Amino acid sequence: MPGPEELRKSLNDFVSWDKRILKYLRRIRSLRIHEVEVKFSLGKERPSFSSILEALEDWAEDEGKRIVMIIDEAQEFIRMKGYSILPLIAYAYDNLKHISFVFAGSKIGLLYRFLRVNDPESPLYGRYIERIELTPLNRE
Repeated sequence: MPGPEELRKSLNDFVSWDKRILKYLRRIRSLRIHEVEVKFSLGKERPSFSSILEALEDWAEDEGKRIVMIIDEAQEFIRMKGYSILPLIAYAYDNLKHISFVFAGSKIGLLYRFLRVNDPESPLYGRYIERIELTPLNRE
């Protein structure tokens, strides 16, 4: 299941690509930056995902860029008990105009069940999504 370690590695890759992002990441409480490496505090002191997204949004806006967060095997989030990232994704959709999400997964039914885009009780209900469904490739 995706988690903080994958996010930390992705942020470190991003920092190696453009060190100006460090100015924005330094604003996040409990995010430690050593030289050019990002580390998260653990437990109750860990940074919130929303604070990371907001720092990335500020950078993208100032730089005139768009950030695309790709979450592969997103259907695995359905296994999370007691926590949902859907409200955060809805918040980002409504407020962070320079961040887009791509959800990918091999179990399309579970992916749609996780996103709940057709459920009126879902935070993502009524929001525009673009669907690209790929079928298995033939041998040719």
